[in-house]
Amino acid sequence: MKVSMEELLREEYMTLDMIDGYLEYLSGKGRGKSSLESYRRILIKLYDYLSGEAIGAETGAAWKAYLERQGLLPATVDNRISIWNSFMKYLGHREWQIEDFYREKGSVQPELSRTEYLRLLSAAKQMGKEKAYLLIKTLGGAGMRIQELS
Repeated sequence: MKVSMEELLREEYMTLDMIDGYLEYLSGKGRGKSSLESYRRILIKLYDYLSGEAIGAETGAAWKAYLERQGLLPATVDNRISIWNSFMKYLGHREWQIEDFYREKGSVQPELSRTEYLRLLSAAKQMGKEKAYLLIKTLGGAGMRIQELS
């Protein structure tokens, strides 16, 4: 995506009201309470990191570098960048999203073996957890990952 010079120079200041509005938006889309609390924690850390500085085209990359210097695991950095991207989309700044994730696009994710899958089904059935049984069977049959669910 080509970004104009005007877009690169545009700035916006992050506020606590923006965070509240975003979380309200996510709540309306069905995000759970624990997810919203996690998003709030991460966005407050971003807010503190900014220390009153404006958000701009380079902010996401700078924050990612800061997170890496803190020694966070790659999966944690990816999670926070994913939240950054979602927040930027909410603010109408898709051009400020980051595509530089640690995980390789199309990389193979760990999967359950057939034995592990059958053991999960068996355990759910033995425990009388019909919903869990059906969910495991549905996800396994469709080849879906938990992260793909809304």
